[in-house]
Amino acid sequence: MKKHHHIIAMSCIIFFVVALFGGATGKLTGTVKDEQGKPLAGVNIYL
Repeated sequence: MKKHHHIIAMSCIIFFVVALFGGATGKLTGTVKDEQGKPLAGVNIYL
């Protein structure tokens, strides 16, 4: 029975650690261009 509790506890710890790293923020950079290849000013991109 103790082994069963140990496995459940370790599974929960691993799940929460992975979830914490999954919520990390990042940064994307780049240029949005029109059909002629000219950059567009003031463009917002939502993900």
